[in-house]
Amino acid sequence: MKKISVVVPTYNRGKIIVSTLQALAKQTLTNKEMEIIIVNDGSTDDTADIIDKWISNCPRKNFQLINMKSNGGKSIACNKGILEASSPYILFTDDDCLPDPHWAEYHLNRQQASSMPRGIQGTVSFPKKWREKSNFVRYFQGRYVGNRPWRTVKGSPDNIPPNLIGGANVSYPRESLISVGLFTPGLDRGQDCELAYRLWKAGMKFVFDSRSRVIHVSQDMVALDVWLSKYLTVYNTYFPKMYTVYPEFIQNFGHWFLLSPLPGQESIFKTLMKMGLRTICNIHLAKKVREYLVRTDGNPRHYHPYLYLYVITSFSLMKIRELEQYHVVS
Repeated sequence: MKKISVVVPTYNRGKIIVSTLQALAKQTLTNKEMEIIIVNDGSTDDTADIIDKWISNCPRKNFQLINMKSNGGKSIACNKGILEASSPYILFTDDDCLPDPHWAEYHLNRQQASSMPRGIQGTVSFPKKWREKSNFVRYFQGRYVGNRPWRTVKGSPDNIPPNLIGGANVSYPRESLISVGLFTPGLDRGQDCELAYRLWKAGMKFVFDSRSRVIHVSQDMVALDVWLSKYLTVYNTYFPKMYTVYPEFIQNFGHWFLLSPLPGQESIFKTLMKMGLRTICNIHLAKKVREYLVRTDGNPRHYHPYLYLYVITSFSLMKIRELEQYHVVS
C-alpha cells in the first residue's frame, strides 16, 4: 500500500497538463510511498493521448491515468480518484498547478504526525512575473489563506475555517472523505468548501502548512473580467444549493453579509452590515470602477485592493438579489 495518493482531475488541458506532470515527477517521495492518479474527465481534446504518451515515457512508474467515458464534472472526477486510491491519505491539486518538489512529502509528514484526522491546506501562489505585471493578480494573491493577515481570518493557522479551504493544495485522510460521502456530484463551483464544511461538521479541524507550496498557473487570472465572469457562476449553482442544504454555512462562514437583513432574527451587527453594503454597493458605479481597474491593471501605482473588493462584492450582491427575486434564497 502506498502512503499518499495524489489526485489530479483534468478536462481539456492538453496544452498545459505536461507542466503539471513534470512537477509531480520531481516529488521527493519514492514510487513506493506515493502514487499519482490523473483523472481525465471526458476531455474532447488531445488531453488523454498527451498524458498517456507522457506516462509511457516517464522514468517514474507511479502514475496512473483514468479516462472517464464522459464529462461528469470535477466532483465526480475527484471521487473516482479517491475510490481508486490505495493510500490512507489523499492529496489534491489542479491540472494548472506546479507543486514544489517537497510538496507531497510535507503533506504526508504532517498527516502522519497528527493523532486526529486533519485537513492540511498548503500555500497557493501565482507566478512572480504575473504578480509584478498585474494588480489584479497581486490582489488575488493576497486573498489566499497564508498570504493574507491572520487577523482577517476567522481562525488561526491551527484552526482554519472551512470556507477558506481550496482544492489546489489540500490533503485529507481517505476514510474521512468516504465517511462524509465524498464530493457532491453536480457541484462544480465551491465544491471544495462544501466538502470541507461537511468534514468540519463531522469534527475535522483544518490546519495550514506554509511549507507545502504550489504555483497556480490559472488561465482564469489573465484578466479581471475573465475571472469575474467565471466567479459569478458560483451563485448559479453553489450558493442556492448551499443555502438550501446548509443555510448555517452561509450564515456563519459564507457570504452571509450579502443576504437580506433580518432585524430581530440576527445580531445587530449582521443587520447593520447587510444594510450598509446594500446602501454603498451600486452596480452602475461598480461597473465604472471595474473599467478603471482593467485600464490601470499594469500600473502598480494604481493598485487599490479595496476597489477590487468593492467590485466583487457589488457584482456578488447583484447575483444574490437575482436569486432573491426568484425566491431561491430568503
